[in-house]
Amino acid sequence: KWFSSTEEGQVTAVPAPQAAEHGTINMRVGVVALLLVVVLVACWGARATKGPYTIQGNQVLDAQGNVHLFRGVCRPSLEYWPDGVGMNQADFNMMAQWGANIVRVSVSEAYWFKGGGNDRIWYSPFVYQRNVDKYIRMAKNATLDVIIDMHSYGIGDENSTRFWTEVATKYKDDPSLLFEVFNEAHGISCNEWHGGNATKGTHGMQDMVDAVRNTNATNIVIVGGTNWAYDLKCVKNYPINTTNLMYATHPYNFPGKQRNNWPNDFGFLLNSYPIIATEFGNTIDCTTGYMEGFLAYCEANNIHWTAYAWSAGSCAGPNLFNSTSPSYVPSPPGEVIKRLLYDFAYGSTTTISSSSSSTFSTSSAATALTSSSSSSSASASASASASASASAS
Repeated sequence: KWFSSTEEGQVTAVPAPQAAEHGTINMRVGVVALLLVVVLVACWGARATKGPYTIQGNQVLDAQGNVHLFRGVCRPSLEYWPDGVGMNQADFNMMAQWGANIVRVSVSEAYWFKGGGNDRIWYSPFVYQRNVDKYIRMAKNATLDVIIDMHSYGIGDENSTRFWTEVATKYKDDPSLLFEVFNEAHGISCNEWHGGNATKGTHGMQDMVDAVRNTNATNIVIVGGTNWAYDLKCVKNYPINTTNLMYATHPYNFPGKQRNNWPNDFGFLLNSYPIIATEFGNTIDCTTGYMEGFLAYCEANNIHWTAYAWSAGSCAGPNLFNSTSPSYVPSPPGEVIKRLLYDFAYGSTTTISSSSSSTFSTSSAATALTSSSSSSSASASASASASASASAS
């Protein structure tokens, strides 16, 4: 007799002749399943994570030594709600479908240590950390690299360094993870930004980076500047001492953060370090000129980016879609990001329909930048749209 497992997990005796037929059918099913897996792997293979990553000069290199650019989105909610809001496997799969190769997941050091919730639900630190694990797995299932963003403001404290000691110890063997040690520093001097202030009990960026490195973690670390992470001029006199380092900037459409400011505020580092914009956009209204002008600057200078925010709501949030149902309908900023991500991942901008007037692409971005390098972001946007419209016609 041969033996076969039933759906309920019980072992059932099968007469030999039937078993032979049963085995043939199972073999056929197995071959079909194997072929399906091969097809899926082939389809996703080009999108699979390519770490471990190393940095040489101003370039990120993948495991094969090829230059790698991170292009993705920011996924908020774990920083303000311990279970996350609307985070599931389909959510991360949609990011990959748009063309993202990385997602920035914001987390809370307070929840990590103290848990959180409301009057009806209370999460222990253990449950919160388990949730972080779960969402990282989901992102990796979707072939996305992950930035763990400690989403705090101002400057760090002893809990910040403790957080990175624990997180780096936990995840240091996973090369698909990048560590953004602090979200947005502001209201501090360059000296405090770098090394903290013992009198005030603050811990600076170097302290948090050291906490990571003291665990022997070699993952890429990301350090943002001052003025809500936008301004990196402190690096001139207070550089961070470590390897595998990227600097981050957060350009938003405010005075002093316009196209003519970018070279002096963070662009001066482009020849020395890889730069990543882990947030950017227009929080004033739903126009996309500022975003398109900045993305043109990114494309011309190989700046990595994660667009804020993969969430539904007002496009001035900025939020990348109007609703998650039925199919993640993009907002005007979302249309820009979706088109550029798709172009970057799949080499085409003509296969995605759009109800928006935006027709941004990598080629139009370059045209926008080179045609008017000294123009305002609004002019860059107009040039980008005109170039793309001409290409379409």
